[in-house]
Amino acid sequence: MVTRLIPPTAFTQQFFDMDFESYQYLLDDLIDGDHPATCDLPVVPIEGFDLDALDRIYQYCRSVCSGDFKTVKSQIMYSDWCFQPRSQGWTEIVIKAQPMLMKGRDSNLDYNLEADADNHLVELCRQFFPDWWDRFFCLKILKMAPDGWVNPHRDIYVDNFRLCNFWMPLHDFPTTLKVFPMGWLAHRLGNMYLFNQRRFPHAVKNSEQEDRIVLIGKFYQDLVPQQIVEQFLINKKKHLQQWQ
Repeated sequence: MVTRLIPPTAFTQQFFDMDFESYQYLLDDLIDGDHPATCDLPVVPIEGFDLDALDRIYQYCRSVCSGDFKTVKSQIMYSDWCFQPRSQGWTEIVIKAQPMLMKGRDSNLDYNLEADADNHLVELCRQFFPDWWDRFFCLKILKMAPDGWVNPHRDIYVDNFRLCNFWMPLHDFPTTLKVFPMGWLAHRLGNMYLFNQRRFPHAVKNSEQEDRIVLIGKFYQDLVPQQIVEQFLINKKKHLQQWQ
């Protein structure tokens, strides 16, 4: 039985439809730091990941463990601009996680995210990041169902991870992530996108008729791999070229 999803709220649809061009002057005061943990740019691309390895993760998520995705645990706990319903068709598998103190709406909360991926999926992700496993604070795979959406929000933490967060598509699909005040992210398969999800309101929409599956995670701020830092320094000026 196919579950009919609730359409986006009026507020969310307005965010999807809005032209942000007149607001881009707000980018002029960004802190252009020399490390992902100190930089307040919205998105910086990291290029050159193995497409075959990405596809192995995607195919496994799509077939063997397609039924293992669960409702996203962080629905309300650590976000601002969080209107209800927050999302439709948004599910996750947690690959790696650490307990974290989150700032909720009214108080600080212990956010204990537990890994729930099967061993083979964990091993596929370890093989994809063979030298970085201990550098991840957390790693998750998110799935957005057809006609699914997440309303505009900012992810609020006690610690500001800035560009130590990342977002990475596992397969090729049209634009799906919109960020204020830039617009729709014109992503490319094989790229990781360092993503400042605390500072910039963002929303997700799947207008297609198949699931969209992405890999997201956070590096420990003092353990960002040197390869990432080096590409960040080269690519950070490209951040304004990523938007449609």
